[in-house]
Amino acid sequence: LPMENNTEVMDFILMGLTNTPELQIPLFIVFTLIYVISVLGNLGMIIMILLDSRLHSPMYFFLSNLSLVDCGYSTAVTPKVMAGLLIGDQVISYNACAAQMFSFAAFATVESYLLSSMAYDRYAAVCKPLHYTTTMTMSACARLAIELISPLFLINRTSHNSLITLMDNRTEETQFILVGLTSDPELLIPLFIIFTLIYLISVVGNLGMMVLILLDSRLHTPMYFFLSNLSLVDFCYSTAVTPKVMAGLLIEDKVISYNACATQMFFFVAFATVENYLLASMAYDRYTAVCKPLHYTTTLTTGVCAFLVIGSYVCGFLNASFHVGDIFSLSLCKSNLIHQFFCDVPAVMALSCSDKHISELFLVFMSSFNALFALLVILISYLFIFITILKMQSAQGHQKALSTCASHLT
Repeated sequence: LPMENNTEVMDFILMGLTNTPELQIPLFIVFTLIYVISVLGNLGMIIMILLDSRLHSPMYFFLSNLSLVDCGYSTAVTPKVMAGLLIGDQVISYNACAAQMFSFAAFATVESYLLSSMAYDRYAAVCKPLHYTTTMTMSACARLAIELISPLFLINRTSHNSLITLMDNRTEETQFILVGLTSDPELLIPLFIIFTLIYLISVVGNLGMMVLILLDSRLHTPMYFFLSNLSLVDFCYSTAVTPKVMAGLLIEDKVISYNACATQMFFFVAFATVENYLLASMAYDRYTAVCKPLHYTTTLTTGVCAFLVIGSYVCGFLNASFHVGDIFSLSLCKSNLIHQFFCDVPAVMALSCSDKHISELFLVFMSSFNALFALLVILISYLFIFITILKMQSAQGHQKALSTCASHLT
């Protein structure tokens, strides 16, 4: 495809705080101390609130989220500042700049709304103490926390447009061509029918499961709460990829733009990671139900379930941000042919003509960590469940324990 005569990837240079060499090390030490104290303090606050059941109240729920946001807020900026002071690394790529701008603006906005929510919580506690427990339920608090994510999409769009206006000389990115599953015309329609049926069954099944759980109050339990989120993730996971595959098979539309490819990769990686952590959370839920049934209702409270689900989504979207930012910061100039039917990470990385050794190591490390962590939690949980079942004397107890785990195993 024809390319404009300009650079494909543009780097910015951050002027930094000072050019005086004598001040760089002292400033580095100051920033390092502040950052370490901030991270340790915020993570310590989150862990303490999570572990101490006496702190499982709306006020501390908001405080733990504020600590998480503050940790993300400082991490978006400070490490790059420290690198500039210590080793003089003042260059930042286009994608890294966009990611930093997005994270900084996002966490700043979320922090503002969190402070507003905390003010409302204190108003309800002081001015309407008799109605406090019915007004500030854990589900209401979780809903407030989740709804704070919505401004991120507006911020993402705004920051992206702002950066585009600063870079008129950046390459108008080429489109990619997805090689797809087959080039045989006789197989296109049969494959389209198969993918359509699978996708429709997946969509109807997952949406039906979510609606059923939502409408039936008997299913408002931790197990079905995780199951409804798993259905949502599975629906989004398949929707990120399948419609484009179907379009390629039916009308042979194999062209995908740079931004559409990045978006598809982001959501595919994000929801795949969320699914891993949700399965790990469900394993922990089943472990508690089988091994500690008397403590189940006090352990798997609404607040804990909301925390596990929100944590799964945060881990998923952070992992996707790291992957997409890393891949699309490379110079993709070898070819525009993606040898896959969707924008998969290894397939797009193969198009890079720059040094990708670090990116490949990062990809392997992050993928292995996410998969192994979830797998380890699941295996350990089911090991304890298996030991508990062996200790049961009655066949009825065995059957009940196995039926408890059936939803997760399937």
